[in-house]
Amino acid sequence: GLAKAGQISTVIVDPQNPDIVFVAAIGNAWKPNAERGVFRTTNGGKTWKKLLFVNDTTGAADLVMQPGNPKVLFAAMWHVRRYPWTLVNGGMSSGIYRSTDGGDTWKKLTKDLPPGPWGRCALAIAPSNPNHIYALIDAKHGLLWSSMDMGKHWTAISNSHRLDVRPFYFSKMVVSPSNQNKIFFLSMKLMESTNGGKTAFYADKGVHVDHHAIWID
Repeated sequence: GLAKAGQISTVIVDPQNPDIVFVAAIGNAWKPNAERGVFRTTNGGKTWKKLLFVNDTTGAADLVMQPGNPKVLFAAMWHVRRYPWTLVNGGMSSGIYRSTDGGDTWKKLTKDLPPGPWGRCALAIAPSNPNHIYALIDAKHGLLWSSMDMGKHWTAISNSHRLDVRPFYFSKMVVSPSNQNKIFFLSMKLMESTNGGKTAFYADKGVHVDHHAIWID
């Protein structure tokens, strides 16, 4: 299954077992296909199992694991299809899914979150507070959302367009390992917030625009 998955958005290695690897795949964005969603290997990549599949036009745009608990995962599913002349970005099949059993079963989260349709969504968990998760959602109502209880309840934090310029193209963020309120947003400009996303400022200090990856030691 994974050999034909096409574009891969996220790879996570189980910190307790390096033979267990999770992959979030957008799949072939140019046509409906079954190789979309979340995959897992338990033997170091020799074989793969598809764990989360919504439909043949909805892929996995992001995947995060709760620090200290590899059984808890969150996946951001994204309805997306490319054509030579346009991009279909978003639909009712997009959403956030949570697993509490290592990916065997998944539940779509809807409580307190904005109604669909959604575009692309990014996820990030605070290492200093593993129950604190952020979601950057391309939706009409609100943009940055926060949950302090692993997705049971959500609060809208910000609707600032600067956090997610061109959502289908960027949509990435990372939380500081030592401060749950310090977030970096990868957008046209690299944005930084020190108050949990309520406000943010430019952090790139002269670096060229167009940010797609960031790593914190």
